[in-house]
Amino acid sequence: MTVLFCHCAYSQIISESAKQRVLEGLRADGIAYSEVADLCGLAARRDSLFEKLGQTRNLKIIACFPRTIKWLFAAAGSTMPADTEIFNMRTEAPEIILNKLRQSDESTVSNVCHSEERSDEESHSADVLKMQVGDWIPWFPVIDYDRCMGCKQCMNFCLFGVFAPNEQGKVIVTNPQNCKTNCPACARVCPKVAIIFPKFPDAPINGAEVRDGDVDGQTSGVQIADVLKGDIYDKLRQRSKTPAGRFAVVKDADPAEMERCKCSRLAKLQKDLSIPDEVIQSMSGSNSCSDTPSEICECDCSGDSDCDCDGSEPTDQRGEGCCCE
Repeated sequence: MTVLFCHCAYSQIISESAKQRVLEGLRADGIAYSEVADLCGLAARRDSLFEKLGQTRNLKIIACFPRTIKWLFAAAGSTMPADTEIFNMRTEAPEIILNKLRQSDESTVSNVCHSEERSDEESHSADVLKMQVGDWIPWFPVIDYDRCMGCKQCMNFCLFGVFAPNEQGKVIVTNPQNCKTNCPACARVCPKVAIIFPKFPDAPINGAEVRDGDVDGQTSGVQIADVLKGDIYDKLRQRSKTPAGRFAVVKDADPAEMERCKCSRLAKLQKDLSIPDEVIQSMSGSNSCSDTPSEICECDCSGDSDCDCDGSEPTDQRGEGCCCE
């Protein structure tokens, strides 16, 4: 068998003590293994390791969720072998992982040659962790194509050019480094929960298996439409193209009212999609919302044809309770 250990070096989703207990157990049992700093980082740059692993029989990977590993292979342009066994350090105790490896029928162990592997018994894990992917933290979406229905909501919603269609019209992640660290918004709007962020803390976005109730529980597309009113995707795209910046003030509208309404909506958007503050600021084109009370507008103008709650309507035409009053 070939054993590969992932340190998941750029996050704390797996405790250091758990990782060390697994490594110490492997050494104590005399099980040869290779180790990498971060499989996500390798997948993002389509490292040749995945091609080699794709041709490896009886592969054992000690990392995180099986669904995540399967689609990291796909993101790297490879296919995970069908007989691969994944040991999930996020959910399985080190002792259970080690016991399963001990019970393997295969006794011959081979290593996959790679620049980040454990090359001899004296090699130390710290040496592996020195292999960095620049200054970039490998946070990016991984698409589960078993679940994806090709609706393109992720691509239409993302303002940062992470997604694009390929020649067949299939949405792929073309610019993983454009993704904003710790932002899972595109996964929240996916109606089929097909987007994985391996370093996200909560299921099923973290790659855990999707349960029956997760589809309705995780998607936030309806809530977003309620927040911004109308075609959210078109509004976001158009506002990002305006010379004044995203969420530019509409001509003749009261700037103070527009800012108040904008910040209120962004606060709700942030709450619904778990978007970090810095991403909200980059969407708004300024830091002005950081000085505004994080009060969330709960008014509902969606049924009023005279008010879409964007501050552009005359005051006397806005619906009662509109957040821009």
